[in-house]
Amino acid sequence: MKHAKDRLRLQIQSARASRFGGFTLIELLVVISIIALLVGILLPALGAARGSAQAIVCGANERSVGQAVISYSTENKDLLPPSYVYPSDDQGNWRWQDQFGTGASWYMHWSFMVHDKASAGDDAFKCPSLDSGGMPRTFPGTERDDWQTARDTKPDLQAPRMAYTANSALMPRNKFIGGQRQYKLVVTAEITRESSTILATEFIENTNLIRNAADSKSHRPVTALQAVGAGLQANLEPNSSFGRGRWIYGTEPYGLQDYETLLGETSGALTDIGGGGPNINVIGRHHSDKANFLFADGHVDRKAVLDTMNERLWGDRFYAVTGGDTGVYDFDK
Repeated sequence: MKHAKDRLRLQIQSARASRFGGFTLIELLVVISIIALLVGILLPALGAARGSAQAIVCGANERSVGQAVISYSTENKDLLPPSYVYPSDDQGNWRWQDQFGTGASWYMHWSFMVHDKASAGDDAFKCPSLDSGGMPRTFPGTERDDWQTARDTKPDLQAPRMAYTANSALMPRNKFIGGQRQYKLVVTAEITRESSTILATEFIENTNLIRNAADSKSHRPVTALQAVGAGLQANLEPNSSFGRGRWIYGTEPYGLQDYETLLGETSGALTDIGGGGPNINVIGRHHSDKANFLFADGHVDRKAVLDTMNERLWGDRFYAVTGGDTGVYDFDK
């Protein structure tokens, strides 16, 4: 009798364990479906949060870079640095007379000139939205981590990864001699609207738009202003009696619709970044179709690239070129 009771008790315990200790196949499928649904709901939100965090970091780094440029200017007679020059040595020295011609095998970039004043050093020039934090140097050197493509060369004096590019109307290329007109360094007091004039912005993540053969061209500045004359090089524009500015935002020959076309480009090398023609297609749009823009007074704002054209935020003149007719004439107004 005792054995019969024991067997009955074990059978009851086994039935309970079977009933309450596991899931049926249908229950498992229901749980899996709920988890999949929650993941589908949460992933976009997590992705948006990650993108927002990256945009904030990029903007903070850009602001740090802006403060570094302002500090450099304060210590150098209120002059903004050039976007790049041909250096004389590894110590950051350069000479005006060395800047004519195209024979240089390496560059000194503005990031090197202001590096010691940037609060985070090399990391200040990176944006986490870009592959490896930014573009490699044009001549990246021998360190493989600094390469985008194999370039075993003498490295440029530049931050190893560059996420930002300057407005060439304020920080020009090194064409300080030669040509019909010459570039010059810009004194900050010349800028009439510092709080609404772009000093620098972010590169696009598409490296093909910033390359020439194997070179990244990350040392080049950009411009949204279109030269009116036959040439696109700002320093080759002739002095004339044009009388109303030789650079435009407007409809002749590039209107805002044409800029929208430029913004839609996704391939093809742009070899003349900063040459004096519109090249806003190399500006980043990786923060919900917007980019961080650093302004001449040091503040950063996030905007759609085309809005910077509509609001005329690239300057009311091409400050960095010598001679007359440096102002912007607006055909749209």
